[in-house]
Amino acid sequence: MLNKLYRALVIGRAKSAAVQTANFLGERDLADLGHSRSSFISASIENIVNELDAAEKSNKARSFRHSLRDTVAALFSTYGKKNIA
Repeated sequence: MLNKLYRALVIGRAKSAAVQTANFLGERDLADLGHSRSSFISASIENIVNELDAAEKSNKARSFRHSLRDTVAALFSTYGKKNIA
């Protein structure tokens, strides 16, 4: 839930920054960049969403690797120990 809230806040702030930047730039500046005002804003938001998706995918992969490593370590830490009861 907190990840979704964080994601929404980051995307909202990115959109606000893109709108402010687009308003600051003139038509000629935007044309030099190859964008209109709306395409500049859309491209900025799409870039942020892609970065957030990549970070989330990376975190999930890292989390899986750590949990797998911990599971294997726990299995081998009991290997060869005698059960004293």
